[in-house]
Amino acid sequence: SSLLSFAQPEALNAETVEAEEIVSGALAAAFQRTPGGRDAADWELTTSCNAGALRGDRIKLRQALRNLVSNALDIQPEGGRVRVEVFERDDCHVFRVLDAGPGVPTELAPRLADPFFTTRAEGTGLGLSLVHTIAALHGGTFCVSTERSDLGGACFKFTIPSSQLR
Repeated sequence: SSLLSFAQPEALNAETVEAEEIVSGALAAAFQRTPGGRDAADWELTTSCNAGALRGDRIKLRQALRNLVSNALDIQPEGGRVRVEVFERDDCHVFRVLDAGPGVPTELAPRLADPFFTTRAEGTGLGLSLVHTIAALHGGTFCVSTERSDLGGACFKFTIPSSQLR
């Protein structure tokens, strides 16, 4: 399904959706993504949602956030810390995922959203590319920080302009 979504991105099915609903849906999907699910008790997971409703594609936004959360879980297979934040800044909804993994090497950061680029043997290289595509479809941006997050690992974020979607 990731390959199909990447190859032929559909038009947005824009509707008003609560940011908190996107977060809860993405977390549920990330923990059910693998056969048998994951044990959420292995991760110290914190969320902060200081944003209201926005106008966007509920399914695509949930998929983008799920991809970021899944990557944060995958990089810490034995458990670790993950924080999901959503807030409003400069007329945008900002979705951020921070982890306590090894971080992102500076030389890899520019390639992470490239289709089929992966650093994992079992990866498809489409997860972050889809996040980039979904953000762009909403008129937004996707970026990865090469500086360590305050949890010690990576920080990925995508922004959706609030003014264009309401």
